[in-house]
Amino acid sequence: EEFKYISLCGRERNFVRCLDRPIVFTHIKKMKVRDKEDWYLQYNWAEDMLIQPFKPSSICMVPNTGRVYHPGPSLAGGIGLIADKLTIQWTAEARFRFENGEEKPPTSFLWDESEIILDNHLLEKMTPAERGEEDEEVKE
Repeated sequence: EEFKYISLCGRERNFVRCLDRPIVFTHIKKMKVRDKEDWYLQYNWAEDMLIQPFKPSSICMVPNTGRVYHPGPSLAGGIGLIADKLTIQWTAEARFRFENGEEKPPTSFLWDESEIILDNHLLEKMTPAERGEEDEEVKE
């Protein structure tokens, strides 16, 4: 239970514990993949070896924590965390729009000269702790 994830490396099995999600998107880059140029998130410091197509409409910010998530590889739970440095950069660039107030998730995101409506569907896949909710267990 303490080590929820496993990382296979050759014949080794490394059991991994993390504070949030095992996938952390560290960079965003426009790349040509299979003859199509598009934006990709690179994760876990592996540069072009580990990439995920960037879907700006699927970005989800949790207001209570300030953490931003994006769909990730299904074998790792389907959700990845956007690195703080990208989140801070996007916030400084005023890319997030909060039409329902800043205590609720953003409603849109400015990307590639367009305002993208956010669906926030990742909230349904997150744990209560990731959503910034109080621990609902009654402690005796």
